[in-house]
Amino acid sequence: MRIVIVDDSDARSELILRKLSTLSFAGAIDVTRCASADEARRAFLSPCDLAVLDLLLPKKRLGTPAAAIGVALLNDVCNPESRYIRPRMIVGLTADGAGLTSYRKQYATQASIVLDGALNDLDWLEALIAQVESLAAAQKKIQQTKVDRVLITIHGIRTYGKWQQRLSESITGYSRNFESVELKYEFVDFVSFFFPLTRAASLERNVNRLLLELEKHSKRDVYIVAHSFGTLIVSEALRRWQPGGGKKLSCVILAGSPIDREVDIEHIVSKSVRTVNECGTLDCTLLFARVFLIGLGDAGRSGFLRSNSDNFINRYYCGGHSLYFKRSNGGVYFFEKHWFRLLTLNHAPKRADSRIGFPFQDAAHLLLAFLTKIKLGWYVAAVTGVVWWGAHLVL
Repeated sequence: MRIVIVDDSDARSELILRKLSTLSFAGAIDVTRCASADEARRAFLSPCDLAVLDLLLPKKRLGTPAAAIGVALLNDVCNPESRYIRPRMIVGLTADGAGLTSYRKQYATQASIVLDGALNDLDWLEALIAQVESLAAAQKKIQQTKVDRVLITIHGIRTYGKWQQRLSESITGYSRNFESVELKYEFVDFVSFFFPLTRAASLERNVNRLLLELEKHSKRDVYIVAHSFGTLIVSEALRRWQPGGGKKLSCVILAGSPIDREVDIEHIVSKSVRTVNECGTLDCTLLFARVFLIGLGDAGRSGFLRSNSDNFINRYYCGGHSLYFKRSNGGVYFFEKHWFRLLTLNHAPKRADSRIGFPFQDAAHLLLAFLTKIKLGWYVAAVTGVVWWGAHLVL
């Protein structure tokens, strides 16, 4: 559900946001905040389910609020000849009790309801939340009437993927038309993952399993979420997969991927309506993979060398290799906050980039590039050392 809050009162907007965050379906709510009529017009170029409009608005941020500006915005949004998209529901707010009656008359033909939004009496907030819950219930029913969809999740090495069940339960709890497929495999130890031949053997077994699932659900809307080694499985499977009738996957989410950032992933992007690459900027596991492991890199830390577009995006967060399955301070799982709308509502992903500069960044970048280039030397040195040691034992 997309909600647009148009209000120059930060205090009132914060009250609404805090209340929305307590709802059981908070992860399915996408909020856009605007403090002026001009900002709101840009927001209404995209569809939204609910608009909360302050009746007294400034034209520009920090300008002087006026009822005429709010009325003009409402007229533009509701005008069928304009380029703006009318929200499914519009709720007007004002703290001006004396003028509420006259405002209500002006809004009566276009806004759904007008509430007294005074900060000293929060009855309006409960009424607003009741409207949100009603819209969410209707949207949930709509989701359940759509064609069946399949969510395929794939975990990484040295784990049994307990997050898959949590994600599946969260998604199917909201939209029961999802079938959940948790692709699990044998425990892959680090030593087996370290050597390319043993890694390739495990990869091959699971690529075939994913291809079978894709074939099985070829006529349904398929969503894939893969973490770490799981992203290698997805990449290789989609390199071979030839969808019948040109049907694309609905969404592919790659998290903590050890794929080399310079690898061309067109075989993934071209076969999916939307591809999202999630990156943890503090992912030391991928840093190790980039420096020491042949055939691997840190695309889940530094991002793929590919421009963001309508069907692909790199997103960066401050965290390590498993940040995607942890709770925030508010108790909400990362996947509930960042993946829920992608998977259940097909919303376009929001940009996210928490990268920051640091001292000696240039030197660190050059050192990392140098270590990446010579990592084959680590293997040659290791093999040479083993041969030398073995020869001395024999002699």
